[in-house]
Amino acid sequence: MAELEFHALQGKFDELEKRFRATLPERVSCIVESSQRLAAGERSALSELRHVVHALAGAAGTFGHHFLGMQASRLESELGRAPESGSTAEAAWRELVAESVRRLQKASATVASGAAAIDETVATPKVADGVAQAAMVDGEQRIYLLEDDPDQAEYLASELELAGVATKVFADAESLRLAVIERRPTAIVADIELPDARDGGLEVVASLKRTVGTSLPVVFASVRSDAETRLHALRAGGDAFFAKPIDTRALRLRLAELTADHRHEEPL
Repeated sequence: MAELEFHALQGKFDELEKRFRATLPERVSCIVESSQRLAAGERSALSELRHVVHALAGAAGTFGHHFLGMQASRLESELGRAPESGSTAEAAWRELVAESVRRLQKASATVASGAAAIDETVATPKVADGVAQAAMVDGEQRIYLLEDDPDQAEYLASELELAGVATKVFADAESLRLAVIERRPTAIVADIELPDARDGGLEVVASLKRTVGTSLPVVFASVRSDAETRLHALRAGGDAFFAKPIDTRALRLRLAELTADHRHEEPL
């Protein structure tokens, strides 16, 4: 049975990885277009650019293209160091951003062509061992997943559902907020960055904790794993933090620990 489940998950992973490569040129084209607008002085393009790059960094790592993910993460870091508009440092910063975009284009061209090998030690999905699965299988469990990238969301949901955990995906913070108020989940797994706000995941979780109580377990995830990001996650009420790409086996184990005392709670 475990072998059949493994092959089913491997097939899903391969399908999603191919979809990622097929959509990669469009993602990169959007990044290039936004970076050109930024270079032309359109500062409003910065927010859009950061979101697209953040999503790419997470997806590339999830599907095993770690060099591409590293280039996207570097570009995201560069964008995060944006100086004040009109400052003397702005011209040099734009050059650094342009160079990072060129490196990203080169890495993405290799991936899109199919020439880049996937790092099997990280990217290949693995069925959790008996202990981990036994801890997670419980018909009452409901995990709400806040992730705006559809491919990452589908893959992560598949991993959790394979372990017997019902998972519902939300692409935006407001949809999650309304769902939690209607029916409280066993736990939430939330990406920190969302299109509607840089720290949207943090904001919605902090609000939900105030509304439904601090006992609701929350796991945050982000391609940003610096101390400041982890501290913000903790202050927002996070019980655990995972850097992307997420180690799904470790996530299942951590969720099992966090939800052990919440399996028989009645929904709100």
